[in-house]
Amino acid sequence: MIIYNEVQNCTYENYQNNQPVLIAPQGYAPLFLTQNGFVALPDGRWAHFLSEQEYQYMCSVPQGQEIRFNTGVSGSAAPNGQGAPVPDMRTPEQQQKDRKNANLLAGISAVCLALSLLLGGVDGKELSGLIAILFQAGLVLMIICRVKYKDSVFGKVMMWIYIILFALAIIGVLLFIAACGAILKDCNID
Repeated sequence: MIIYNEVQNCTYENYQNNQPVLIAPQGYAPLFLTQNGFVALPDGRWAHFLSEQEYQYMCSVPQGQEIRFNTGVSGSAAPNGQGAPVPDMRTPEQQQKDRKNANLLAGISAVCLALSLLLGGVDGKELSGLIAILFQAGLVLMIICRVKYKDSVFGKVMMWIYIILFALAIIGVLLFIAACGAILKDCNID
């Protein structure tokens, strides 16, 4: 038996292009099904399209056992029925590969940031474009790292470094404006 939230006796099938779906049985109100993550199909049935994690969880349950999904507050399915997030279904090899890719992205971001800061101290107008490109490239790589690999500690560290740099830049601009205002105030133009 497959239970998705409060919808019992769901059936599994591959829908068009082999998309894994749970089909709700007849007799449930459309509003109830919508509130429980189901959508109406063109043929009149109601289905919930399984995410990759939900599908992996379903495949991991031994045949003949009850499969229970319970959506937590965040909207992610929790197979343990407690509203907790879905466990990480990646293999250790996938986890290691993801960690390596995350560290590579964050490392390149750190190199771009360091080069932009080092070149910022060099005098020359021709480097200003390169400095801006390096800084922006580092920022974009950090964002990609944080979006794609949310658990990366190095990515989180880079994010906080960029946040601190932006905060320092805003404080510097505000101090510059205050200093200019104080200088203009002291000028007596008659």
